[in-house]
Amino acid sequence: MNEHGMGRTVATVVMTVQIVTIYFFPRILYGLQFSSGTSISDVIKLNEEIATIAKTPELSNERLKQVDKLIQPYVNEQKFLVPGYSMSDLVKDLSTPEHVLTYYFNNYKGITFLKWKNQLRIEEAIKLLNAGEANTHTLESVGKACGYKSRSNFIQAFKTQTGESPSAYLKKLS
Repeated sequence: MNEHGMGRTVATVVMTVQIVTIYFFPRILYGLQFSSGTSISDVIKLNEEIATIAKTPELSNERLKQVDKLIQPYVNEQKFLVPGYSMSDLVKDLSTPEHVLTYYFNNYKGITFLKWKNQLRIEEAIKLLNAGEANTHTLESVGKACGYKSRSNFIQAFKTQTGESPSAYLKKLS
């Protein structure tokens, strides 16, 4: 056997010992207290409990309310109006894990992040249109002020939210 084969063999043995140790002594991995008299069936039961908890995507209502409290002032800052604004921006700004925010939007709010963002942007566009922005600016500039990179994206999002185009909405205002 050459050096490379011996290195692989040693690495395989070390990894196997680590895996077996973690499986039979999960308290080490999870920082749990040791107790004397732990049997193999207790270890297996503990592993199953930990696996179940790790796979549960649900968050407590308290945690969801905390996220809601973080998002409310954030909405007032209107950072969602920045073109290219994404979930990763929200994650970074709120220092909240993405899976928590995804669960918050999908299960607590009942809306995806993208729909939430577009809803806020269109609400802002409606405010601008009602304030007469379209009289001094184009619809494209209103869309850009609301974070849309193109006129077609703005019109499509506006139609999806309101059921009519921005120009049809403006005609109703006149």
